[in-house]
Amino acid sequence: METVILRRDLVLSVLLLARENGLDIGALVFDGVSDRRALELMKLETSVDRMRRRWKRLNAALLGISILLAGATGGLAYWQCEAALETVTTRLEAAKSRTIRLRREQAEAVAAYDATVVLVREKVRTSSVDVVWNAFSEVLPDTIFLSGLEFSGTSGRISGFAKSAAPLIERLEALDKISGVAFASPVMINPDDHLERFDITFDLATGSGETPSLSVEDGGAR
Repeated sequence: METVILRRDLVLSVLLLARENGLDIGALVFDGVSDRRALELMKLETSVDRMRRRWKRLNAALLGISILLAGATGGLAYWQCEAALETVTTRLEAAKSRTIRLRREQAEAVAAYDATVVLVREKVRTSSVDVVWNAFSEVLPDTIFLSGLEFSGTSGRISGFAKSAAPLIERLEALDKISGVAFASPVMINPDDHLERFDITFDLATGSGETPSLSVEDGGAR
């Protein structure tokens, strides 16, 4: 450890003299012994040093602000991209749902159209109810009583009472509007009036008119 003693008034005189002449002293160095290195006694801050330090602080602050701005800009851009992606995804899902719904509605419309076409063709092929009923009125005798009349698609059914049910098959087979005439069940005799209970089925012949779909249950005489 080395101790150096200097006169305080000498150091203050040097500093005062430099300040009066407008000089900034950066350091006071003592060369006490020639064979030894200089001893730095005092290091003062000059205006240049202060300017440099201010610029360093300003540059550091500007760098920090630039980093913050860059991070904020990057975060904003990322958020905007995420929001845009979410919007596009939502619109895509809505478009997919709408497409699926439209395809389902289209399939239902096609199925309904096909069913309508089949129905129209069947109507064209099948005799109308009025035509078949008028044909029955012409061939069935006045002595029978119809209790039931049913049309379903291309088939039909009549039931009732007659003095003799056997001739009805031959009469109905003579009609060109129906075919496949047959008893659906054995003929039964009513014990009250001794009339024969008949139940006859038949198929409707092809022709023009509407598709019969009718069921009548009554006890009126023809």
